Amino acid sequence: MIDRSPRRGQGRSTAKRNRALGFGVVVASIAMFASGCVPNAKQDSLNPKSHYAQTIYNLIVPVFILGGIISLIVLGGTMYFSVRYRAKGDLSDDENIPEPVHGNAIMELTWTIIPSLIILVIGGATVITIFKLDKQPPPQNPHIEVIGQQWWWEFRYDLSTTSTESARKYNDIVTANDMVIPAGEDISLRMNSRDVLHGWWVPELQGKRDVVPGRTTMFNVAADKPGTYYGQCTVICGLSHANMRFTVVALSKADYAKWVEHQKQKATVPTSGLAKEGAALFRSQCGMCHDIRGIVTAAPPASSPLVSGAAPDLTHLMTRATFASGTFDLRVNTPRCVAKGLNYADDPTCINSAELRAWIHDPTDMLPMAAGESELKANKVRGMPNLNVSPSGLDQLVAFLETLK
Repeated sequence: MIDRSPRRGQGRSTAKRNRALGFGVVVASIAMFASGCVPNAKQDSLNPKSHYAQTIYNLIVPVFILGGIISLIVLGGTMYFSVRYRAKGDLSDDENIPEPVHGNAIMELTWTIIPSLIILVIGGATVITIFKLDKQPPPQNPHIEVIGQQWWWEFRYDLSTTSTESARKYNDIVTANDMVIPAGEDISLRMNSRDVLHGWWVPELQGKRDVVPGRTTMFNVAADKPGTYYGQCTVICGLSHANMRFTVVALSKADYAKWVEHQKQKATVPTSGLAKEGAALFRSQCGMCHDIRGIVTAAPPASSPLVSGAAPDLTHLMTRATFASGTFDLRVNTPRCVAKGLNYADDPTCINSAELRAWIHDPTDMLPMAAGESELKANKVRGMPNLNVSPSGLDQLVAFLETLK
């Protein structure tokens, strides 16, 4: 007869492995929990700053709490029964195998009805939340078209009060990376993509929304108070997906009205110095892709060297706090310069000229944007190419761009 009972040494070894495994699980759990406790996080969905985000928060917190309670009951029960009724003796002996329990109608109804009721309540609350989030803002509120492309966000404003979406033109204001809105108002967003699938998300203000090529979707956003809120593309969309960032800048209603009037104006053509030379160089080197209203009009999408057919409109570049997919600061990131808001360029010491110069010098060194061979052969590129601008040309272009206030 073969002895299948575990040896004493094997039992101790198994116990040590189990203790080590349990200790590892505890340490990993603590590390995962601690990784979510980041102070001053810029993208925190558990710190709602709008009624849309608060509506989502009011749904997910009870669900998390309920899920935690159920997990504790299930895991606690499993651990209790595994210890309390652990196997004893030789399991090869049929007499030591416990009798299976089945046919208990009360237990079966209990573990069927309770989960069904939980799912019904959560499902109903989710549907109610979806309808709240999809409620359309008043037609007189700002309407913004959000266009995702590799690898930046374009924002086009329609300032009309028409209630017919098809009548909106979305060309009153065109900007990139920084979306400016009035605080305390619901903003309607029309969203689409020029190339691949993207994902739009500002955790403190709203939930996520996929931006799909060839399909227009509607979305809403709001901010309760003036401030800067940080967003991110949430769908892998190519080499610079992780760098595809943006900000939502909420202004007071008075400041927003001033911003709108300023953005509607055309750029001023420089008439002297390096800036004048830079304007001429911009027309010849950069005007194929970039618009500056009042100075240069980019080539139509069909003849553009860009895969998406468009590059950021730079008309009032120096009223934006970031550039290059929202990755780099145009405004020097010091308390003094940040306090100046979007008027920071009135103080030349607050313009981040060094990083802007580095970007123009070799953008592909600062962000991964290389195109595939087939696109290069077709004279198509993704992102900003290296134009091999001379040092003197860099001085001229930076001087010119700094005038775009």
